[in-house]
Amino acid sequence: MLQAVRRRAVESARQALAACLRAEAETVARISLLEVSARRDRAISDNWEDGHQFQEMAAIRSAVAREERGAAALHLAEAITASEQARVVLTAARTAAEAVDQLIAERATASQADVVRLAQHELDDIARPARRHAGQLHSPPGRPGT
Repeated sequence: MLQAVRRRAVESARQALAACLRAEAETVARISLLEVSARRDRAISDNWEDGHQFQEMAAIRSAVAREERGAAALHLAEAITASEQARVVLTAARTAAEAVDQLIAERATASQADVVRLAQHELDDIARPARRHAGQLHSPPGRPGT
């Protein structure tokens, strides 16, 4: 039962880490899109006939983009922190599961050794009278076996 609980904990931690890594990747993709958009805006800024109007729109768009990039960078830092914490949790869950597996294996080995030891004692108990009897048969006349 404990083994199943530990395995579920490992799977749960693995899924949590996957969710964190997905969020991290989505945030990186969002930042990349914002950077591509900013480069595109800079590239076409010289091609507008009404450059002064574009400069006003570009300044507004640039301010919004900076805010979006700042929010995305903050979200990325949070996602990275969450991923690191999820890795720690997964490592702890795996370690606990391995400890349970090892304990179960050690107990099984000890139990098997006990079974073998009891079987050997039973064989020794059965063989003891036979050895005494065999010793009496092979003793010289007049001397009983030990």
